[in-house]
Amino acid sequence: MKNTLLFTLVGGLILFVWQFLSFAMLNLHGSASEHTPLQDEILERLAELELEEGMYALGTLSQEDYNDPAKVEAYFREQDGQPWAILNYHHAWQSDMTPNLIRSMLINFLLAFGFLWVMRKLAIEGTGERIAAAVGIGLIGFFFHPYSQFIWFEAPDIYAHLLDSIVPFVLLGWLSSKWS
Repeated sequence: MKNTLLFTLVGGLILFVWQFLSFAMLNLHGSASEHTPLQDEILERLAELELEEGMYALGTLSQEDYNDPAKVEAYFREQDGQPWAILNYHHAWQSDMTPNLIRSMLINFLLAFGFLWVMRKLAIEGTGERIAAAVGIGLIGFFFHPYSQFIWFEAPDIYAHLLDSIVPFVLLGWLSSKWS
């Protein structure tokens, strides 16, 4: 039980620190949140439109229009080669990161605990095999999401997500071989 608790805490911290490195310090995901000098005009215009908060795929049909096959075919023919965008719109910026950091930390502890449970059920003994299994677990998460989303929406930080699926899991695999 002591090793489980210790692994959960240290493993959760490994995941948390990696996320900080990946998203902040090393800015590996920077390509997914580029700055545009047009941001003020874009945000002003969006506010004028009184858009509901949400995520929008711009350059698509409404759900109702998908019921008409002729409309869908004509629209896709017309849209081919045209610009498109994904818009994640919020009415107000929240600068207090405390709730997000707490949720992230709690989820990372839960992930580390679940990871150790799976590794124990696999009953793999060697360090190299543990690391390989850990990377496999990380890649399963990567291929399910974000890669399956990348297939459709081409997020520019896909290689950063791939690193996120490998680097911390190598560390968790190594750690699990020492503490379980």
